Amino acid sequence: MRRASIMMIALVCLLLAGCGHEPVTLPELQARVSAHPNSVEARLALADAYFAQEMFHDSHVQYEAALALDDQSYAAAFGLGKVRAELGDNSRALGAAKRALALKGDSIEAVALQGKIYLSMNKLDKAAGRFERAIEMDPDNEVAWENLSLAYVRADRYDKAMTAARGGVKALPDSVQARMNLALVMALQGDTRSAEAELRKAMAMDPENPEPPLRIGELLITDGRNLQEAYDLAQESAGLDPQNGAAYAVAAIALHKMGETNRAVLELKRHVQIHHRNLRLWLLLATLAQRNGDRELARMAAGMAIRLGPRPPDEMQSEPASAQAGAQAN
Repeated sequence: MRRASIMMIALVCLLLAGCGHEPVTLPELQARVSAHPNSVEARLALADAYFAQEMFHDSHVQYEAALALDDQSYAAAFGLGKVRAELGDNSRALGAAKRALALKGDSIEAVALQGKIYLSMNKLDKAAGRFERAIEMDPDNEVAWENLSLAYVRADRYDKAMTAARGGVKALPDSVQARMNLALVMALQGDTRSAEAELRKAMAMDPENPEPPLRIGELLITDGRNLQEAYDLAQESAGLDPQNGAAYAVAAIALHKMGETNRAVLELKRHVQIHHRNLRLWLLLATLAQRNGDRELARMAAGMAIRLGPRPPDEMQSEPASAQAGAQAN
C-alpha cells in the first residue's frame, strides 16, 4: 500500500510538474533569472524557451547575457548564432556560429548552422560546402540534407541538386521537406509528373502540412490539367494555413484558367482585405480585374501594388503593375 501511495505521489508530481521540478513555464524561468541574474544556466534555459516560442528578440537578449557571463559557453554562442540568423542579422550570426565552432570543433549543428547562414547570405558554394561537411560528420543530419539541394538549386547546379535531393530522401525517408525538395528539382527539370507523385507522398505523410497541396496545385496549373483539383488543393492549403496569401493566389489562377475570371476577382477582392499587404494578391487582382473589364478596380489594385512594391514609383509606372502578374495568369 505504501508503495502504491509513493507511486501515486510521483505520478501527481509528473502531471503537475511540481515537487521540486525544474522551471518549465516562461514566468517560472523569468523568475529564476530575476532571482539568479548571474546564472548562465538560468539565462540559457530562458533563452531556449523564448526561442521555442519564436520570441527572438527576447531570446537574443538572454543568449547575449549568458555569453557575457561566460565567454567560453558553447551553448550561448550557438544560441546567439541561431537567433541572429532568425532575426536576419547574418553577419553577426556567422560570427557567433564560428565562435561556437571554435569552442566545440566537432559540433555538427554549428557546421550546419553556418551552412544555413551562408544560404541566407546567398553565398551558395560556401553553404553547400558546410552542408556537405555536416553530412560527412553525420550522414543523417537533417538540417544539412534538407538544405543542401536548395543551395545547389539556387546555384543552378541541377545535377548536383538532384543527387542531393535523392540523397536527402534516402537519408530521411520520413522528412516531408526532403521529399518536397526532390519534387522541386524534378519540376525545375520539367518532370512535373514525377514531382507531383513525390508531393502526393509528402501530402500523405503529413496531411496537416499546407505546403504539399499548394505545390501540387501549382504543378497542375503549370501543366494545364485537373484545374478543379488545383483549386480544391489550394483551398485545402488555405484552410490549413489561413495566413498564407499564396494559396488564395493559386486558387484564383485556377479559377481564371477554368474561365471563371469573375469568380476569381470576387474571391481576390475578399482576400486582399484580409491580406492587405500581400503584393502578389494585389498584382493578380489588377491583372484579372483588367481582363474582366473592371478598369476602375484594376487601377485601384495596381495602385496598391505600387505602394507595396519594393521598386521606386517611376519604375513601376514604366511597367504597369498589372503586367507583373500577367505571366502567371496567362
